[in-house]
Amino acid sequence: MAVIVVPNVLRERLGEEGAEALVALLRAVEQEAR
Repeated sequence: MAVIVVPNVLRERLGEEGAEALVALLRAVEQEAR
């Protein structure tokens, strides 16, 4: 599994919940690609 780091500027724009949702989405895409 890849380590996903959300940059601070993006985390500030999205908020904590938005950043976590983005990471969840990227993980789901990664799982589908396998």
